[in-house]
Amino acid sequence: MADCWNSDCPWFRSDRILERLELNESKSLCMIPWLHRFTNEQGFHQVCCAGNGDANFLRDERGRRLHVNHGLTDSQVLNSPDLKAIRLAMLGGEWPTACERCRRAEEAGAVSIRHHFNNRFEHWKASALAQTEAGSVLARIIQERLIGGKPVEKFVFAVNAL
Repeated sequence: MADCWNSDCPWFRSDRILERLELNESKSLCMIPWLHRFTNEQGFHQVCCAGNGDANFLRDERGRRLHVNHGLTDSQVLNSPDLKAIRLAMLGGEWPTACERCRRAEEAGAVSIRHHFNNRFEHWKASALAQTEAGSVLARIIQERLIGGKPVEKFVFAVNAL
């Protein structure tokens, strides 16, 4: 399958995405907190590029926003308190505050970023969910997007061992 981010890709077409979504899937479950984190242009780690406001920033145990200058590993970022809480909320069928944009889009009948991401990475869902324990996952990088030679987006995958 092509790895692209535009409407020319066969997996991007919204009509096909809705056809492929599982009917019994949690209405809030999104693979983004298991496989991805976003770094904004100021260097702060966030849940997602489509996330909402302050709730989209990842924080440490003391409530400080996580930044690339903190020197955290991908596993540390992926297992930040916020991403753990978001994963557990999604497993419980709840919509995290950071995910309000997708919730509203879906409520209006539109295809959300969550739909696109779940469709694109559906083949990793069972394994990623199986590796979740108390919201934590083990991770390795599977793809990194660079802008100006600096990483801005990483896709990670939950695995048994690093």
